[in-house]
Amino acid sequence: MNNNAKSRKRSAKLSTSRVSSRKRLKSAAVEEFLQESDEEIYADSDVDDIDYVADKGNASSESEDEEEEGEMASEQCGAISRRQNLLPRRSSLPAMSALEQLRPRPNQTSGTTPAPEQPSRAASTTRWTTNSSSMRDFPFTKTNELLVPEPANPRGYLDLFLTDDYLQKIVDCTNRQAEKLKNSSKHRKGRIINWKPLTLEEFKIFIGLVYHSGTAKMNRLVDHWKSHRLYKSVFPEYMSRNRFQLILRCLHFVEEGEDPARMNKCKMIINTFNDTMDKIYYPGRNLSLAESMILFRGRLIFRQDIKGKRHKYGIKLYILAEPNGTILRAHVFASTLDETSGTGHTEKIVEKLLQKNLNYGHAVFMDNFYNSYGLATTLLDMNTYCTGTLNKKRKDNPSEVNSKKLKKGENISRYRNGVHIGKWKDKRELNYISTQFVDQMQELTNKRGNVVSKPLAIVQYNQNMSAVDLQDQMLSYYPCEGKALRWYVKIFIHVLMMNMINSRMLYNKYSGKPILSLYDFREQVIESLLPEHPVAPQVSEQKESHRLTKIEKTKERSFSTGRKSTVTARKDCRNCYSNKKRVNTTTECKQCPNSPPLCIDCFFDLHKFVGFSNNQ
Repeated sequence: MNNNAKSRKRSAKLSTSRVSSRKRLKSAAVEEFLQESDEEIYADSDVDDIDYVADKGNASSESEDEEEEGEMASEQCGAISRRQNLLPRRSSLPAMSALEQLRPRPNQTSGTTPAPEQPSRAASTTRWTTNSSSMRDFPFTKTNELLVPEPANPRGYLDLFLTDDYLQKIVDCTNRQAEKLKNSSKHRKGRIINWKPLTLEEFKIFIGLVYHSGTAKMNRLVDHWKSHRLYKSVFPEYMSRNRFQLILRCLHFVEEGEDPARMNKCKMIINTFNDTMDKIYYPGRNLSLAESMILFRGRLIFRQDIKGKRHKYGIKLYILAEPNGTILRAHVFASTLDETSGTGHTEKIVEKLLQKNLNYGHAVFMDNFYNSYGLATTLLDMNTYCTGTLNKKRKDNPSEVNSKKLKKGENISRYRNGVHIGKWKDKRELNYISTQFVDQMQELTNKRGNVVSKPLAIVQYNQNMSAVDLQDQMLSYYPCEGKALRWYVKIFIHVLMMNMINSRMLYNKYSGKPILSLYDFREQVIESLLPEHPVAPQVSEQKESHRLTKIEKTKERSFSTGRKSTVTARKDCRNCYSNKKRVNTTTECKQCPNSPPLCIDCFFDLHKFVGFSNNQ
């Protein structure tokens, strides 16, 4: 018995000495990580009263009195082990996302000091509450303005996007691609053999014709060059059909010396559009972020399928726009080839599109594809609001909101660290998130004249989120994209249409002149791109070339049955006759002197170095 008592006393002293020797962990990163852990883990524990310490991966608490008896130390160790079961066991901190790396750190100096009444990160909580005092309020520090001198006419606003330097780059790339195709062609009759270098003025006429194809619509592009009385068009006055199709075939956007990788084929187009918008215009406070589609049904490794869009299949664009439909920035999503693919895709997209607009007090409206509690807190740390619908299965959503059964018109809201998550039921339950608006109901009159109450966050979301849909609607009025185009050419023509929409928006906003409809604005721009006295079109040599035709002379032929018929007269081939051969033929070349009768073989032999065609 004495030996057992001594051993128990010795083990109690050892445990007391071990508890007193452990060091307290004071890492700010770990404290922040523990504070932001899931609600389900901390639901039944008093987390705020726990002191976190580290000892080779196990958490424990330090004894306050090192001289206590062994029995007291054993009881403390038992209590600590019970508390350990409530804490998340993770071997390392989670990796920071791209947006989290942009958060201002406590040891970084900043030009502005936050107002003392604003909640700080040190006061963050781990519980969802009904108290909205953590909601933050910060001003919009930029000005919505045009950053360049105001142009005088609609064409001047379009020239802000289609500058001569930009168009000259495309002309140079197209000429290099045409020479490459010409040298690699194996068809001596191919159109590419007759290629002539493209000039800047001719390319502007080409762009004018592309725009006009959306106004003067025909089922097929080649119908614009038909001479039939039912197809009257101005296209033949400016450019021949073959020349237009050759330019369309040779369009290229990879500069000399660049890697001709797949996504580099549209890199110049998208980057130029984004950079131009950053240079000439700064938007207002409210922004919206959504997806758009470019119709494309061909084979492409990153072709997407989005239900509910105007074009179900095609190339997916992520768009940042203003509520009135002005497009600010675009990004072509290349699936697994894209730099934003993989884990955290939505956060990377938001970071890429908002990189020039963070820390200025903007309010971004997004749908449930992007929104989450983690993204909301990250944007909030960079003085950027976010509002929109929320997927109820997102991590960190309050369980009380998800499990609450609501009746029509009811609403439930919870707050945590400046983030408001709620659920409202109309015809069905709708989860939403906002860092800008609190739980406030607003009365509205619907289309039927009935007064209904909706949460303020939902009302503002509906008013500001339709920008991309409005842009798709305006693009659908005068489509210029034709069929059987290469995917990067389709992106180029789509961006041309976006340039037209943006230039019209800026003209109506800053010109001080009467507002023009999209049709009238396009008409004035196309009229300036296609001058009244057009430059003589570059006609292919085949237009005035030698042609093999039927001999016009005929004769009657009688058959043994008594039936008579009129047949084409046959003549001796003149070239064969000079070579002392006799070959009858029914064809002749009227472009040659005296319209000599020629057989097919002699016609091609005599016209090797002269343009010809074989249209009979």
